[in-house]
Amino acid sequence: MAKWLQHQEAIDLRSAYLRWCAELPPYDETGDDVLNNADDHDDQQTESADLDDQVTIEIPNVTMSYRVTKAPAFPNTPLHHLEQEYGASKCLPALKTFIQENFSPHTLQPNEYDHYSVYNAIHLMRPSKPHVSNHKHQQTIHATPEHSNGPQKPPSPARFDTVLLIEDDNHNLVTVDGGQNGVVYLHVLVTLLTVLYSGLRVAEIRVIFTLPLHLGTFPHPLAYVHWFTPIHVWDDAIGMYRMGRSTRNHKPRAAIVGIDHIMQGCHLLPCFGSGPVPRSWFQGRVLDLASEFYLNRYINFYLFKDLHPSHHN
Repeated sequence: MAKWLQHQEAIDLRSAYLRWCAELPPYDETGDDVLNNADDHDDQQTESADLDDQVTIEIPNVTMSYRVTKAPAFPNTPLHHLEQEYGASKCLPALKTFIQENFSPHTLQPNEYDHYSVYNAIHLMRPSKPHVSNHKHQQTIHATPEHSNGPQKPPSPARFDTVLLIEDDNHNLVTVDGGQNGVVYLHVLVTLLTVLYSGLRVAEIRVIFTLPLHLGTFPHPLAYVHWFTPIHVWDDAIGMYRMGRSTRNHKPRAAIVGIDHIMQGCHLLPCFGSGPVPRSWFQGRVLDLASEFYLNRYINFYLFKDLHPSHHN
């Protein structure tokens, strides 16, 4: 009898929690802390409040979209600034490869003198989860270098978020199908949502930008990314996938992708060894210091249900 009462109380508490969730407005999982240069406060206001250019991605029974600002936070940014401040050391060769694969052979090739319009963030709208709430959730993906806050305050740290990207288009066929009122609809041809994860890979977003006009136009803003190794190694003890940085000749394996290929943000945990945690992990970006990571599927409802080895077979 006591056990039955405990079960009833648990059911009542869960029902009350779900009713409370249903009354909440859509929320931003990353908060309102869009980082910006201290000298660019007006751009920060624009970044958070003046969003435009919504793109909607449609999957059977699911709708997702992204938004970017009407104007970039840093227009006319030279390539050497991206290399030095954003760590985009392979940006030029990656961009040449992207243009060769997506533009006509007669398109001009980028060079070290080109300038780019750079965004601080993109805003993803994730679909609702019926067992939690009918509301969609907004998720903000940042790509901002460290910047000064003046002599009286410590500098704001760099923030380069990690995401799940569509890498294999054989699993995720994306076609542009026109649009209305500036909204472009993309149809991702899959039979089940869980099938999507078989074509995904983790990447770190280093720069969000658009091409200069003389290089042509692309339907979406672009992202310069550093890849992690494929989502293949499952750790039964932890219940998460294990991965590391993907490198080529001891350098980050980099690529340029359209931001329409970003499915959602994700969280990586460093793999802790048996010894003490290195002190440097508390003082810098652990993503740059640790060698192996776990893809944290426990941090949100989207990954917990869908990112499981049974869905990759």
